[in-house]
Amino acid sequence: MICNAKEKGKYCVTRQNLDGIDGFAVVKKAVSEYSQIVCDLLEARRSEPSATEVFLTLKHDKDLCPGFQKQIERIFSGFKKYHNVSYDIQGLKDEGIDVLLIEWVDGQKEFVGFQIKGEWDLSQKDFLQKLKAQLHDARARYGSRLKLYYIVLCYSIVSEDKKSKSVGVDKSRQEKVKAIIRDFAKESDVRVVEPEFAVRFLSLSSVNIDAIIKSRFGNQDIVIKEALALTNDLSMMEKVVLLFLLWLHLFQNQASASAEEIMQSPIIQDLHRTLSREAEHLFYDFEYQITHDVETLQNKLIDCDSNGQFSIRLDLVQPLVVLMMDGSVRYQHGDQALLEYTLRLLEGLDDSDDI
Repeated sequence: MICNAKEKGKYCVTRQNLDGIDGFAVVKKAVSEYSQIVCDLLEARRSEPSATEVFLTLKHDKDLCPGFQKQIERIFSGFKKYHNVSYDIQGLKDEGIDVLLIEWVDGQKEFVGFQIKGEWDLSQKDFLQKLKAQLHDARARYGSRLKLYYIVLCYSIVSEDKKSKSVGVDKSRQEKVKAIIRDFAKESDVRVVEPEFAVRFLSLSSVNIDAIIKSRFGNQDIVIKEALALTNDLSMMEKVVLLFLLWLHLFQNQASASAEEIMQSPIIQDLHRTLSREAEHLFYDFEYQITHDVETLQNKLIDCDSNGQFSIRLDLVQPLVVLMMDGSVRYQHGDQALLEYTLRLLEGLDDSDDI
């Protein structure tokens, strides 16, 4: 994104910095708190440039527009678990807008429009003129009720070098993206979503979205505060082991497990591989890691009997029980997705980690 907005009262202060464009612009806060989360997720994290290569094979009408519509629907559906939100999401593909988010705020309709540009669109010589004409059409159609207008660039910024056969950033493609950003930089109600952000948004799983919404609306929730306090001093894999034993007890009707059973669990192995990729310096040999973590948790939150069977002390982890049950009942997550969801809420798994 070219703008990272931080709320300041009723206004957003945005910084713009790209090829000589550098400054702050103050504009009125444009969207409701619900629409704002969609906006935040669009600009939350940048994927690696190589991830944009997927756009070479995705079609505008078949893949991209339905994909964005589905993601926005997922986000707003998540709000319904906490608040009564009145909204509609439409795939228009006309009047300058591909996907339209309609929200009723104080009895009035407010709109956020998404113009999605794929490979074919940006291969046209007059792509900039078309973009400007589409923005004009959208403003003429929706007027002041169009709170934000997104130009989403679903466009590969990498290409294969014919000589080396390696894939790398294509400067000409990158410059095309920058040209669009420059042309709309002064439009306070227009956001240009760069390809690295667009591909990340499309890849968000329902687990990602549920955890983000839960953390946003539940940040004052006493249960989450208690769960965070309970696990604050634990390492990432200690949290994984603890949640695994809790999951076994609650959902697999298995009150205890040996160290060997924990080590042989595909869930534990997958999570260890994923987390160690992100923070390799914090991780050890797998077997040593699990042995160490079980010993750390022993006599604190888990017990070990004379047969070497480890069990979780449910009386001490009630906040975790509530969070995990909530993920199962409210969001209908199961098995590994349920552990992933709970771990994200405990801030033990970054949004960029894919299981």
